[in-house]
Amino acid sequence: MPEGAGRHWTRASHDAYASRMAHAMNARVLLALALVCGSYGCGGKTSGLQSGVAGKGGAIAVTGGSASLGGSAGSARGGGAGAGGAGTGGAATGGTGIGGQASGGASGMDAAAPGGSGSGGLATGGAAGAVATGGSGVAGTGTGGAGTGGAATGGAGAVAAGGSGSGGARTGGAGTGGAQTGGSGSGGARTGGTGAGGTGGTPPGAFLDLAPTSMDFGQIALGTTAVATFTLTNQGASPSGVPSFAAEGATYPLGTPNPVTVSGCGAALAPNASCTFTISVTPSKLGLLQAFVRITADPGAQSRLTIYVVGWAIGFEVTSPSSLDLGDLAPGVSVKHSITVTALIALSDLTVRTSGEDLSVDASATTCTATLAQGASCVVTVEFLASTVGWKRDYVGINAGGDSGQIVSIQLTANVSKSSDLAVEPRTPPTYACVIEQTSPPVVFTVTNLGDTPSGTITSAIVGESARDFAISDTDCTSLTPQATCTVSVVCSPPMSATTATRHAILSVTDGNTHLSVPLDGEVSFAF
Repeated sequence: MPEGAGRHWTRASHDAYASRMAHAMNARVLLALALVCGSYGCGGKTSGLQSGVAGKGGAIAVTGGSASLGGSAGSARGGGAGAGGAGTGGAATGGTGIGGQASGGASGMDAAAPGGSGSGGLATGGAAGAVATGGSGVAGTGTGGAGTGGAATGGAGAVAAGGSGSGGARTGGAGTGGAQTGGSGSGGARTGGTGAGGTGGTPPGAFLDLAPTSMDFGQIALGTTAVATFTLTNQGASPSGVPSFAAEGATYPLGTPNPVTVSGCGAALAPNASCTFTISVTPSKLGLLQAFVRITADPGAQSRLTIYVVGWAIGFEVTSPSSLDLGDLAPGVSVKHSITVTALIALSDLTVRTSGEDLSVDASATTCTATLAQGASCVVTVEFLASTVGWKRDYVGINAGGDSGQIVSIQLTANVSKSSDLAVEPRTPPTYACVIEQTSPPVVFTVTNLGDTPSGTITSAIVGESARDFAISDTDCTSLTPQATCTVSVVCSPPMSATTATRHAILSVTDGNTHLSVPLDGEVSFAF
């Protein structure tokens, strides 16, 4: 019994009170739904309870639509009067459209739960409002509806996920709205769509790619030109600008005229098109050449493409390995090495230098001077002579073009060990008369153990610059008792590839403690 009813409370009073309470409860439910829908949006069938809310007295105002939750007047059973609500009312979460009432239907409950007659919207949408979850009509007698309109996420206006007109469901609409996962109209989708998105992995604009990105031209004779080819490709989806090229010096100035020139690729590139260009290097001075070729294009090369170019301009060649192992030597043993220099251009500043206390230029056997005509040759002879024991490493350098010009460096190494009781004769053998593809008479070397104890195992070998032109033809040396002797026979036998010049090598004899070195010289000629 309600408060203040007194004792005259009857069954009829009870029923009337229950009815009012039911209506009030329905109103509260719809109000709650309206508030939820206004904030978050509702689906089609969430609109309106079948009983409506208008009964005695018009609509219950709610926030979220431009009008009220119900119609401005309604029947006792609940629906809105007439066809779809009173004029400008919107749905519970509605929009600014023509409006439907919360429970839809032309005359209360006789309309479908999620629809409304006329052109109104259902409880969760409006035809033209900024609706999160509505459609322009419903599945009733109107032109819109959940069937053809926007479903749970549709809307006619600026909707988070839907489209207008005959809009689509959660994944997009056909109109101007964009869907969360894509729309076919002018709106782009969060995860794709046919708008401004790209296709596959192709960059959206021009994008130039280069191959290769560096080139080592190696040795280039001064006055000649070396050429390399490169490819430029537009991997983007739009045409590129016209490529332009510029060569810049790296370590040293390139000088004038520029020794690095580029030709080719003089037009814009269509998508997926390629062109080839060449880089030509014509050194103007001896020595190291380093350059960068910069490539620009707008559009297509937002950052400059770069090719690193390196080469070595030479004016002469030498006939010597870059390193030479003289083997095991005894202190005081002289070993000479000859180097032939051939000029590729006319030289006027040729110099020879040595590094190390054990190496020097043998002036009496050297014919090279500062000047050397193009195509001419000269000989540089160096002498290795160590007075102390240990591992030795010395250098001879041949230079032209100044300190930054061409330098050829040759390394000579030797293991110098102390003398012991082994001795060899002759220490200075006669010069061999060597004939190409013939074997000379042998020179016999005698090895003697001058000590008071047996020697170690004796081994003999030919080492040095022209070791291939000499050979040990016979030996009976194994180990020696005190004062005993053995012999080693050496011949000269140059192959067909040999040239007519003086040959130098070393006969090395050792027993593990004593190292003996005997210089070998031979004059090579052809047989007539």
